[in-house]
Amino acid sequence: MDLFEDSRAENRIFFDTRIVRTTEALMYSSNLYRELGADGNISVRFAVRHTGLKGRILGAVGRRHVPPGLPSSEDEVISEVSFLLSDFEKDPGRPRGTA
Repeated sequence: MDLFEDSRAENRIFFDTRIVRTTEALMYSSNLYRELGADGNISVRFAVRHTGLKGRILGAVGRRHVPPGLPSSEDEVISEVSFLLSDFEKDPGRPRGTA
């Protein structure tokens, strides 16, 4: 999947866009588990992988000011979190699992 940033600025990665997209994926997953009949005690392991980062500079959409930085030397980042489905539903902005 192409990054949204590629249509907005050359060699940039927007932290706020990445946060929104990750939150949307978490919420979609939570809703999907519920529709499939999962109860709140199910343990969810959620991983996000971003690739193609090498040479990109961190930025933000809109008027958020981000001090200029150096291009990324890493090409891939993987983050993973585990939590109970019921914990996500209590406070979707903050799963209480292990990061």
